[in-house]
Amino acid sequence: MLIPSFFYYSCVSTTFLTSRSVTAISYGRRGIYHHSKFFCSSTLYNRHSPIPVVCLRHKLDCWSSTSSSSIRRYSTHDPTPIDGSTNNFNTSSAPEQLLLLPFKEERHKSIHIHVTEDVGRTDTSLFVSQLHSTVEVAKAMGKSSVWIHVPMNRASLIEAISTCSKSYPFQFHHAQGTVASLYLWLPQHINCTIPPFATHHVGVGALVINSQKEVLVVQEAGTNYVPWKIPGGLSNLGENIEEAAIREVKEETGIACQFHSVLAVRHTHNIQFGRSDLYFICRLSPIATTSTTTTTATSSYSQQPQPQPGEIHDAQWLPWDKYKEMIQKYNHPMMKLIVQIYEQGQTHNNVFDIQTTWVNSIVPGRSPSPVYHAPLLKGLQ
Repeated sequence: MLIPSFFYYSCVSTTFLTSRSVTAISYGRRGIYHHSKFFCSSTLYNRHSPIPVVCLRHKLDCWSSTSSSSIRRYSTHDPTPIDGSTNNFNTSSAPEQLLLLPFKEERHKSIHIHVTEDVGRTDTSLFVSQLHSTVEVAKAMGKSSVWIHVPMNRASLIEAISTCSKSYPFQFHHAQGTVASLYLWLPQHINCTIPPFATHHVGVGALVINSQKEVLVVQEAGTNYVPWKIPGGLSNLGENIEEAAIREVKEETGIACQFHSVLAVRHTHNIQFGRSDLYFICRLSPIATTSTTTTTATSSYSQQPQPQPGEIHDAQWLPWDKYKEMIQKYNHPMMKLIVQIYEQGQTHNNVFDIQTTWVNSIVPGRSPSPVYHAPLLKGLQ
């Protein structure tokens, strides 16, 4: 019995394996093995630094006794190597086709399988075989993890994946929109280093103070632990801290603001969904606007806030001294500290505020990011 070993090639570029049919070969100790039913992209061949792609598990009666250290590629229906050399293969007994699942190489030594409409649609057992072969390929390529992304309308494949649990114990990682993502950690001698999905929420609180030293405060429609609180909420995906603070104030009160600085960051654990929370308290001021109903310019501090329907029960400007009294009366630990930080800043011209500097990334193609840091002394910059 002849059991072929791995078929080797190297990728010109990282891409999905496609359904273009080409004959494939695998090179083993006893020669080159030929498989006319293997599907892959003919654009992925290069004779330099070969790496393994697929393990053909079936017995192949068609093989060449001519050993060779070079790997030759064959066209779809012609067993003659494209490089012009000749080998005689008997393809009459080629095994039932065995395909790899389409995958793409990604960062952190991983491959990602994206389930398409035709994958496993008619033959679940074939899907399981393809999954087994693809995992073995990932191992041979030296990958650390295999990911598979299953859309909701193909959820039945998750049960098929679970049948591989003894050999390949895939685990759920996260679900987003209509797609569930599962992963398999491959190295048996190394503990899994894949981080849990969304370990933290990022929230913002906006301390908005106008020129009359009034604080913009709201009452939420739900539970309120103190009569009035500062506007705030969760940041959106891809939204910077200052953008989130400005947006939340506008949504909850209708007041347009400008961002000045971060005053403090609170780190709390076991919040919503058991996640941790990073809460940035920011200093903002209202943007002066011109009233359209009068002939005189009116600063936005005198505009009446408009509570957000369904979210905010009431909103108003509260004098700073009354806000301080309320914080002391209800013994709000965090806001008592924020009051001290703000007043210290007023005494020292806000020189102690956390500054924001935009910096470029060392990673090619990555966008610039804001860095929040302690003030830089002018003489040391």
